[in-house]
This record gives sequence, structure tokens and C-alpha cells, in this order.
Amino acid sequence: MSRPHDAHDMTSGGWSRGSLFARVLGVAMVGMAVAGFLIGHQAEDGEARVGPGGVLSFERVTCTSTDPGETCTTDIWSVNVDSGSQKRLTRKPTGEGEEAGWSPDGRRLAFVGRGYQIWTMNADGSRQEQLTVSEGLKSAPTWSPRGHRIAYGDEDRLMAMNALGDALSRLATVAGPVWEASWSPDGRRIVFSAGSSSFIYVVNANGRGLRQLGRGNLDEDPWSSDGRHILLWLPGPGALYVLSADGKTRRRLAGNAAEADWSPDGKRIVFVQGAFGPNAEIYVTNADGSSKRRLASGGQPQWSPDGRQIAFSEGEGSVGAVYMINADGTHRRTLVGDGQTPLWQPVRR
Repeated sequence: MSRPHDAHDMTSGGWSRGSLFARVLGVAMVGMAVAGFLIGHQAEDGEARVGPGGVLSFERVTCTSTDPGETCTTDIWSVNVDSGSQKRLTRKPTGEGEEAGWSPDGRRLAFVGRGYQIWTMNADGSRQEQLTVSEGLKSAPTWSPRGHRIAYGDEDRLMAMNALGDALSRLATVAGPVWEASWSPDGRRIVFSAGSSSFIYVVNANGRGLRQLGRGNLDEDPWSSDGRHILLWLPGPGALYVLSADGKTRRRLAGNAAEADWSPDGKRIVFVQGAFGPNAEIYVTNADGSSKRRLASGGQPQWSPDGRQIAFSEGEGSVGAVYMINADGTHRRTLVGDGQTPLWQPVRR
């Protein structure tokens, strides 16, 4: 999501999941204009087929000129990796419809929708349901590992509810808005970032044991697969770190870097080097920082569930495209000619 001094505003053109929340709060964003082309078969109202290669959700921004400035809308789409078939999942008013997150079984999506409330829907866009109704801007919906609960930000509060919107509980109250949140793999803890200076906190899933781990920003899924480490990055001049889950040790992985993602087996990390400048490039490294290798120019990299491919976006502002490349750097291809913020659908169980 776009936090103060967020790298996404200056590089690859992708927004992270909380950009709508930051926009409302007045964080400066790059001006948006839609350009490009759509590849494959765009089936706006057709069924997206789930092939062996899987499905990605992504965001598409549409802007129209107004007096003054522009009016932009953000909607969630999906694309079938094998066929290129695209499906529009949401149709939102101006400025609403971001921060999508897949349920662990890949059957549902949680997102910030109309009224800046938390909504859920089926993977094909059907059965859209509003789960929250209270005043205030909601942000960062994240599913528990078993898919029974959803945690989210409610301005300066971290909240949780069951997947139907019931059993609401407040887990933490901190200084400033919640930007990003993520459950630990065992479901016992939630790490989240919050505040104008973006501090990282961890709290037990029952709301006890709130601890501040220091300053930093989080991306989509910062936990290592074993739950022992957390990826974080610091803004300008910028650096990417691996933090122990107890906050006691912090190891610098790369300078001028952000937008990191663990491989499914936890052995490798993909990240964006030069994330705070005009020449953002994607690298893969071993989890200990060894064997660093360049993959492509771009940002917002995401590992596929099988660890064989990486989806990413490239472009300035909202004029971007979604690509896929093999994890060894071969066979780069365009998936979507007009989109950003790719997110793989989990393998259905």
C-alpha cells in the first residue's frame, strides 16, 4: 500500500494494496492515465477458466479527464495464465476497489470496496457481500491461514471478524492508520504496519501481547513459510531487511530495495532493486542473501504457488502491464497489457 515515502509512487508504476487509504489521507501519488492494449481474449462477463498455469487477480485503473484534473476508478480483474482470458470482477465508484486478498483455498477474495468497507466475493466475482458497516476507512484485509477469519485495518485499529462478518473484535489500537497486515503461517500472530512514520507491530490473534518491532514497511505476504522471519523495507534511501519474528535480530538483505516476496518453500526471495529511483529491476536471491541474480525490469513481483514462475508489473503510474517470467529468468511474456498489482490465486484444495 502507499505509505509515506512509499517506493511505489516513484518506480515501477505498481501500487500496493493500501493505495486507496493513502490517497484519501492525502499521500501524494503519481498522476494516472490509462494506455496500452489488452492481449488474449477479454471476457468481461465470461467465465475465467482455471488452467494448469493458474489465475492471477490484478487491478485496472480507468481515468477520465475532469475539470480540474482526472477522475479515476480502480477495479479488480482476473486473468487465466494459460488462455489469457480476462474477467472483470468488480465495478466500483471512483477511488474504491483495491487491496484484494485471496482466501487460502482460492475460492474467495476479500477487498476494500464501496464506502471503503471490507467486502468479499467468489473468485468469479459473484456473491459480493459487504462485511463491515461502521464509519471510518477500512484497509488491508487479510485471511487467516484456515480461512475462518479476516483481519483488517479500521483507521488506527486492527480488527478481526469471522469470514461472514460476525464475531467482530478489536485486536490493537496504535498511533496512525493501519497500512498492511498479515497472519503468521500458524495463525497465532498478526504482523502489521501503521502510522505516518510506519512502525511494525506484532500481536497475538487473540489481541494480547502487542509489541512494536521498530520502524519499517511491509508488503503483501512478509512471513517466511516457517513463521520465523519477516521481510520489511525502509523508505529512502531504502533498504530491505529480514527481521526475526521476535524482533531481536535484523539482517540487511539489499540496499535501495523493496517489494519483496518469499518463494513458497522459503528458500529464495524476489525483490525490487532500485525501488526508490527510475530504474527498478527485479532480482532473486537465496534467503541468506547469496546468489543474487537479475530477472527483469519492473516491480511488484509475486511467486506462483509452485515456485516456478514470477508475475510482476512494469510501467509508470497506472500505465502499466502485467508480465510473467520463469524463476530462472527465461520466457518473459505479457499477460495483461493494462494492469498492475498481480496476485496469484492459491492452489485450490
